Amino acid sequence: MQKITKFKNCKSPKVSETYDVNYIIDTIKNGNDKLPLIKAARAYDKSSDNYKLIKTELLPTFRFNFNFENSASNSNIIGSTNLMYIDVDDVEQIPDNGIIYAKWKSLSKTGYGILVKTYNVNLDNFNTTYNDIGKWLNVDLDKNAGKATQQTILSYDPDLYFNPNSITYSATTVSNSYETKKVSNHIIKERRECIGRNDTFLYDSESIRFNNISDYFSQ
Repeated sequence: MQKITKFKNCKSPKVSETYDVNYIIDTIKNGNDKLPLIKAARAYDKSSDNYKLIKTELLPTFRFNFNFENSASNSNIIGSTNLMYIDVDDVEQIPDNGIIYAKWKSLSKTGYGILVKTYNVNLDNFNTTYNDIGKWLNVDLDKNAGKATQQTILSYDPDLYFNPNSITYSATTVSNSYETKKVSNHIIKERRECIGRNDTFLYDSESIRFNNISDYFSQ
């Protein structure tokens, strides 16, 4: 299971703790002792000093893209988490998509955080993969968030969407240059699990999984 690094706040690059991604997703959905601060922040305008104080100093952050040794920097990257965090601002809703592993409302509730499962992502092909996944999702990316060390502030969304059987997006090295490609779709029957507001919903579906690594098609 993917391990994700936690930080005291967005001003601190030092790794505080490491958590299983499922624990973090559960925390965003159900809240923890920081929930009163999140609700307080949402009572203020995004431009207010009170909002900025809570956002920058009082709430923890997570870096979903890579794991780090001691502190968050490109030089301290240990390896990919096999997840990519996609930041989308100024949007009321993100349509469900087979490539979305999880999605939730941001702290300000004016945008979304999205997680996508990935394969073979590294520092060299990260930016290309980030942009191509944005095209695949058909969303306007926050370009400033397209970096390996990108962090996201703890949020709360009881309507968080979670699909553990989502498609994995594969980034592959081709002809000595990094190009983001998706592995050809292979249809398999599986159970898709999506966490909604009130319960965990289970239903049978045919899900696309990119799991034949020898057979690619370019975006």
